Amino acid sequence: MSELLARSAALSGGAAGCYIRELGRFFKLSPLFRRERTMKPHLWIACGAVLAALSVVTGAFGAHGLRPALEKNAELSAEQVARRLETYETAARYHMYHAIAIVLAGLLASHFASRWLDVAGACFTLGILIFSGLCYALALGGPKFLGAIVPIGGVAFILGWLAMAVAAASKG
Repeated sequence: MSELLARSAALSGGAAGCYIRELGRFFKLSPLFRRERTMKPHLWIACGAVLAALSVVTGAFGAHGLRPALEKNAELSAEQVARRLETYETAARYHMYHAIAIVLAGLLASHFASRWLDVAGACFTLGILIFSGLCYALALGGPKFLGAIVPIGGVAFILGWLAMAVAAASKG
């Protein structure tokens, strides 16, 4: 890609050529556009393991401490408490699934270098932060407008799985 931008820069000249050259340098320096692996596989494995441990901690809180805390809130009906518990459980479940997916991306990257595995790991991490993080916040009483942002995390999960599929397909 940077080679194409460099050719375009050579052909165009002037201010536009300068801009295209700078854009080419950006893509050359940007970690996601390098040909070699950008993050060492053991770092993805460690990141996934830490996120999985955090998922266990948040899940334990949801299983043992959240219900009594929500039931103490006189403003919440039984139905609202049940909905918040369900939201929290969904967040913890997807948190764990995708923490394991990050470990898997690291394990795959230790067998073959692919920038797509780095994209997958980054998407899974972003998805955990946005999807699970905002679901946790909603379950704990965060502002309702956060619910409109949660699907972005879901899209990040989907993109992560697609990136992992591209990595696997390009290996074969």
